[in-house]
Amino acid sequence: GTHSYEVELEAGEGSFDVTMAVYEDNSFTKVADTDYEVAVPDHVNVGVSGNNLADTGYTVVAKNCWVTPDDDVNNPIKYDALIDGCPNPDDVDNVLVIENGVGNQARFSFASFQFVGQDPGQLIYGHCEVHICDPNAEACAPSCDGSRKRRNADDDTSSTVVSFGMNVAPTAGHCKRECLDGVCQDKCTRQD
Repeated sequence: GTHSYEVELEAGEGSFDVTMAVYEDNSFTKVADTDYEVAVPDHVNVGVSGNNLADTGYTVVAKNCWVTPDDDVNNPIKYDALIDGCPNPDDVDNVLVIENGVGNQARFSFASFQFVGQDPGQLIYGHCEVHICDPNAEACAPSCDGSRKRRNADDDTSSTVVSFGMNVAPTAGHCKRECLDGVCQDKCTRQD
């Protein structure tokens, strides 16, 4: 089976299916199978697709995306990949936004890693807060040039969190990552 997860989002004129998946490479053509393994520090390619946006003109925005060692969305042990739709400013070298807020798929990638204390073969989990955006009503594509755009003050009903699991295989010579509340440090041991 493929690693894709579906949620429904209410936005404007109805509800939309959003699917999140890991792709085998940066062409985003083939969804990875469940046993697909990414070797540290190869990039994990993530696509968030709006499946039935069709002719609404709405776009998919991956607002905040983070990685945890288990499937707990609120785990304080987390690595932030996207913040406000942009690469984590503390880790811009390892996060790439390919497309966000311009079409029916948001695409980004990040350098894979393992958490400190993670068992071999244990999945890590990615989570994305996804927003269905109406380009006629708001600016959808995040501006990532360092200027913070103001958040919409109204309660945003058209965003939700989708999650997915990933197999990441350790590679000799690469350190593990210790994270708390989004602040991460590389921890290296002799056997790394």
